[in-house]
Amino acid sequence: MDIGNISEIVGAIAVVASVIYLAQQVKKQTEEARLEASRDIASDFVDTLRAVSENPELARILPAGMSSYEALEGDERLRVNYYFAAIFRIAEQQFLHTSRGTLDSTYYESFVLAFRGLLSNQGPRQWWHNNREMFEPTFRGFVEATMGEVATRD
Repeated sequence: MDIGNISEIVGAIAVVASVIYLAQQVKKQTEEARLEASRDIASDFVDTLRAVSENPELARILPAGMSSYEALEGDERLRVNYYFAAIFRIAEQQFLHTSRGTLDSTYYESFVLAFRGLLSNQGPRQWWHNNREMFEPTFRGFVEATMGEVATRD
């Protein structure tokens, strides 16, 4: 075997090692991005819940909005509208990131359970009926299917 062949073998081994290293780095960065997206969505959700605990007026009217969004009027309806919009937008982000594999799927099952809980209330279903067009089509399908599951369990 001459020096040229040995150089080619060493070069090939170096290329393979580089590809393996790069693949590991990409995998690590992808996992870190998924965890970061999970943290961001969880943080947004906590902030939305905190708004209820820190705002006595919202805490007072939210139970009525959960029961019947349509029965609310004026400022009460507006506040609950913004609350539902925030919750549904966070749910949309969770759904879309999970669907595209850019979110840690570990949390998806708990998300679906919490979302079913939300949709077991009449108020969020009424709000959705009036506002669904502002959401991404595949998420709309998910919400409609989840509402159907909730309805058949009741």
